[in-house]
Amino acid sequence: MKKNKINMETKQIKIEVPQGYEIDKDKSTFENIILKPIENKLPLSVKEIKGRCWFIKDYGEIDCRLHDDDISNLSTEPRAKAFLALMQLVELRDAWNGDWRADWKDGNNKYCILNFNNSIKLDVNVSYSTILHFKKRELAEKFLAQFEDLINEAKELL
Repeated sequence: MKKNKINMETKQIKIEVPQGYEIDKDKSTFENIILKPIENKLPLSVKEIKGRCWFIKDYGEIDCRLHDDDISNLSTEPRAKAFLALMQLVELRDAWNGDWRADWKDGNNKYCILNFNNSIKLDVNVSYSTILHFKKRELAEKFLAQFEDLINEAKELL
């Protein structure tokens, strides 16, 4: 007696996993696929951070774009304003200091404007780099008085 050979082709089912989910390999079986939310992973590039639409336009205007994949975009309007203020302060710092550049290894005093416990302070510093540093105390005091509003705008970045 001759056996009939049944010709069955193999079939493949492709599962499309919704964004934000992954297959739970420990709980899934061949017949029952379990999906679980993807654990919050830390972004490996700024493009992975959603909701960043704020940017600095020409002539210092702050605006929000509809797309958030530009690496120069920021997450909030106040942060964009803070970066704009900081850019101006760094340029002004260098103009006020003239040719002098801080040497953080020389052990000499630098007079620094800092955000200390969310309050702007003038401090003497000799060993660690700060953004708003000056060669003379009087210069730092005048700078702080002249640009207090701009400094407060940039405070989160100081």
